[in-house]
Amino acid sequence: MDKLASIKEDYDTLSRLHNERVASHNADLSQLEPDRGEEPADEAEGRDATPPPTLQKCTWFSCCAFIPELSKVTAQNDEPRIETEEVTRHRTLQLKATKDSERHREERNSVISKYRLVMSERDHVIREADKLWTEPEAANASSQSKIVKFESREPESQTRSGHS
Repeated sequence: MDKLASIKEDYDTLSRLHNERVASHNADLSQLEPDRGEEPADEAEGRDATPPPTLQKCTWFSCCAFIPELSKVTAQNDEPRIETEEVTRHRTLQLKATKDSERHREERNSVISKYRLVMSERDHVIREADKLWTEPEAANASSQSKIVKFESREPESQTRSGHS
């Protein structure tokens, strides 16, 4: 209820202020119009269609005063507009750089993955080659040891048979 009461008070204050300003405006208009007495209907209509010269001058002066203010406000609005465009351009460049960075990171990860696969295959090939080299050498060493053992037994058997 307090809110409603405060709104009603504000409305009453604004309504009174509006009525005072309308009355003041009407009083100013009556001072601007020349006191001509009674005029024919055609002249009254013509006067209503075109404002009196003093009213035209007041309007012209207020427009003249308004033009520099308008220029000033327009200039003030240009600065934020230019700053906004610059920020937008920088954000666009930043977004593009971010996308490029992500693309390069994905390419790098792909290359690293391929490199690891190639190195793994290379290591496998090296192990297989080592096996192929070591198996014949081991077999050769084994056969050499068998031959040596066999040859070392042979003279003993000949010496035994020669002594008997």
